[in-house]
Amino acid sequence: SFIYDVPSLLSEAKSKTLPDVLTYIKGINKSQGFNRLNVLLERVEEAGESLSEAETREIFMELNLGLISPQLGLFNPLDFYASFSGYFVTLKENGFDVCAPTLLPKEERIVEIKNARHPLLLGRVDEVVANDISYTAKRNIFVISGPNKSGKSVYIKTVGLLQMFAQKVGIIPAESGRISFVDRIFTHFAPSEDIRDGGGGYKNELKSIRENMFEKATPYSLLLLNEPCKGTRSKIQVSDMLNTLIEVVHFLGCPTYVVTHIEEVVEEIEEGRFPAVVKLYAQVSREDATTYIPTHKITEDRSYRHYEKEITVAEEAGFTPAAIKR
Repeated sequence: SFIYDVPSLLSEAKSKTLPDVLTYIKGINKSQGFNRLNVLLERVEEAGESLSEAETREIFMELNLGLISPQLGLFNPLDFYASFSGYFVTLKENGFDVCAPTLLPKEERIVEIKNARHPLLLGRVDEVVANDISYTAKRNIFVISGPNKSGKSVYIKTVGLLQMFAQKVGIIPAESGRISFVDRIFTHFAPSEDIRDGGGGYKNELKSIRENMFEKATPYSLLLLNEPCKGTRSKIQVSDMLNTLIEVVHFLGCPTYVVTHIEEVVEEIEEGRFPAVVKLYAQVSREDATTYIPTHKITEDRSYRHYEKEITVAEEAGFTPAAIKR
């Protein structure tokens, strides 16, 4: 964009009459499409030859600000995109796939992402495992189960982050992608209990999901729920809640991901009644005859959904009778 060269204009004013300089500036304004700035020059014309050099400089500076101000508003977004570009270069240098996904209208309700990785895990784990993410308008409710520390929560966070990156930046850490826009992203992670309410953790959680998700979501929203109903250990209550949730989002039609630690409840979901439901399982590999370890892959494969003995968080923390006795 054009910016007035104040020193040269002042020099011009010393060699020519002020009206000549004003005519020159107005011509530049008109050629550059800055006709609105000519209004400022009326002050100069009204003052005529009585205008001092300091006053002339002040007016020229005001004209400059009139030109620069719209560009100043670009600095923050430009800094944002420059930072993101550097961030994705770093991801690529560390073995992450990076691509610009094809963006689709929200009405299509389609996502196909190959080899997606959680972008914030770089440097925090030895290897960031890639997973595929996909849904359609008719296959859009995903219930994920599996052992502790197997990547379930990381998976749904990846779903949300890549959706946001696609819409806001246009780049995602994945091999390829086709992504429909969503109008909002709703998340639910187990809240801390507030004793002032008096309703109990389970009741408060149900109210939160109803008021903050169901009453605001549309068919074009994205819902992410990480282990809802942690406030209860009743299998019946968890089952009732999960079935209600599935029935509502099945009616609503929006893509939804739900993580639960109670695998038996997942197996009881009536797939015939809810054809949009897909059951996903955090995969494990056999370490020995009785022990399995997580691979952090999330798929529909049920091969190892029952394991005789998983490496538990309690064991890793040394919170077992044998370890404590020792």
